Amino acid sequence: MPSSLRRLLRVAVGLIVSGGLLVYLFHDVDFAEMGRRLASTRWSFLAASVVIYLAALWSRARRWYYVTKFRTQLRRRHRDLYVLFRTRHGDVYDA
Repeated sequence: MPSSLRRLLRVAVGLIVSGGLLVYLFHDVDFAEMGRRLASTRWSFLAASVVIYLAALWSRARRWYYVTKFRTQLRRRHRDLYVLFRTRHGDVYDA
């Protein structure tokens, strides 16, 4: 089976499964009631919650940026110390 046909088949199966699950999840939802609830939504609270969510997401991304940056610097420092120790004291770690 050619790879393009296999990829098309994989996408088609994924779409069918996703569509089937969406139909299963929403088959008993009352969309009129959902519309009434959305009409009475306090949009200022929704906007504030979205802003808070995005700020939390940004802060977590910055945290992982600094954690990985620190680990990279730490690895580089350990490598430099190993090279310094090895050149001053001979090949201690080599078998």
